[in-house]
Amino acid sequence: RWKRAEKSLVKAADDSSTPLVNYLSAALAAHYQGHYEQADTLLKRAHLSTEGADTAVGLVQVQLMLDRQQYEEALAILTRLDRQLPNHPQVLKQLKQAYLSVSDWEGLRRLMPRLAARQLISPDERNQLEQRAYKELLIHEARDQDNIERVRSLWADMPDALRGNIELIVLYTETLMRGNEEVIAERLLRHSLKEHWDSRLVLRYGLLSVDPARQLVHAEKWLQERPNDPDLLLTLGRLALRNSYWGKAQEYFEASQRQRPSGVVCAELARLYANLGEHNKSQLYYRQSVELLDRSLPALPQPEEHKPSVKATKAT
Repeated sequence: RWKRAEKSLVKAADDSSTPLVNYLSAALAAHYQGHYEQADTLLKRAHLSTEGADTAVGLVQVQLMLDRQQYEEALAILTRLDRQLPNHPQVLKQLKQAYLSVSDWEGLRRLMPRLAARQLISPDERNQLEQRAYKELLIHEARDQDNIERVRSLWADMPDALRGNIELIVLYTETLMRGNEEVIAERLLRHSLKEHWDSRLVLRYGLLSVDPARQLVHAEKWLQERPNDPDLLLTLGRLALRNSYWGKAQEYFEASQRQRPSGVVCAELARLYANLGEHNKSQLYYRQSVELLDRSLPALPQPEEHKPSVKATKAT
């Protein structure tokens, strides 16, 4: 079918006073037969056939390149077309596809408002793609601690709705902590927890040491509303340690352990008791920690379950 269509379209183009459409259609037909060189030749003929055909030919050429996974080449043409025809709907939609294909998250991030302004993307898709773009950009920039200002700039540019996304808050907070911006991280976590209570944020709050006394006051106020939250109790135990409140830390850790047995909490208790000189309790909690962590491992065959046969032993 494509072969017959290609021949008919080329003949029609040669005989037509308006050959452009026929040449472009013939190029598509050749492409879908896998005749890429012939398709490219027909595109050149289309370009030569009609004055001012650059845009139409470019759009079809991009379509073929994207289909062939020639993403970098397609993006180069789209960038040129975007300069010539700002906000052309097809160019914008193809730019989205190209940016995704080459993982150009900065380009995709900047494209989103333009797509939305022309109703070329649904709100759900925009939110999904923006979240992915900002996530990838934060991960990339966070690899270098010297990029902390760039990371802060990304956060400032982020749409308000995304600044409430827990995954992005966690990424940004961890980057701030590595970049010695703990004051900003503490303020962000504290304000975020007012709007979005989440264990990931609570646990990170306990890893900060900005103003331990003030942090402990904030966390104890949260405890009034959530007295049985095991993650908050763990965080309180850690903040108590930062304030050298050994007895209070012990109480919080043990309360967390009662609410939800945890290898991490047992490890904290084991370390605390060891440093308090209570070695029997320390060893007890270390054993419990190992047992609890062992339960969280996937069920896999172990040597005592599958002892090697004599034949297998000899073979090795």
